[in-house]
Amino acid sequence: MKSIISFIALVILFSNITAQSNDRIKVSCGIMVPSSEIKGFTTNIEFEHTLSERFKIYAYTGLYTWDKNQLVFEDKSKYYSCYNEDEHKLFPLYIGSKMLISNIKTFNIFANLELGYNFINYNSYEIMIIKNEPDQYVSSLYTDGSTRKEMHDGFWGIGFGLNLVQSITDDVSLALEVKRNSILKSSKNITTHYYYNAGLFISI
Repeated sequence: MKSIISFIALVILFSNITAQSNDRIKVSCGIMVPSSEIKGFTTNIEFEHTLSERFKIYAYTGLYTWDKNQLVFEDKSKYYSCYNEDEHKLFPLYIGSKMLISNIKTFNIFANLELGYNFINYNSYEIMIIKNEPDQYVSSLYTDGSTRKEMHDGFWGIGFGLNLVQSITDDVSLALEVKRNSILKSSKNITTHYYYNAGLFISI
């Protein structure tokens, strides 16, 4: 609860700073590559405010989905795989800043840094390990579907990346983004996600 209240306070502060012109909305989608999982998909809506020619601030939310959290287990030089989570849905709430670092002809390149909170829903399962009785070697490894539990978690996250922006008209721009976000589940458990998004900026 304290984490959510802290984030809401940050959003209110952001809203007060941006209560003026020079605003744009970005709608984007793309793919994500969570660590140890298969690829997923992203959809975002972002509000951006221009502070100067070099600096911008923004806030965004969206929906990210992916399926299984793959696990690989090694025993006596043999490898076994299964999954302990599936049907992931992540709802991000982030604020951040962008700095112009280069112009290449008609393209602008920005570096961004962001902080936010992630609401995550998924199913959790127990892993069953079958061993041979005589030597206790692992003979099989599988996901026990009967142990399915619906999980609802929330974690802070921090991210950074690069944005390539091309103006199409005075009010519309094409944006390409590569980003790395780390979800801070604990001091010893950090999950890294990579995002590759494309979208449109529209002035408002």
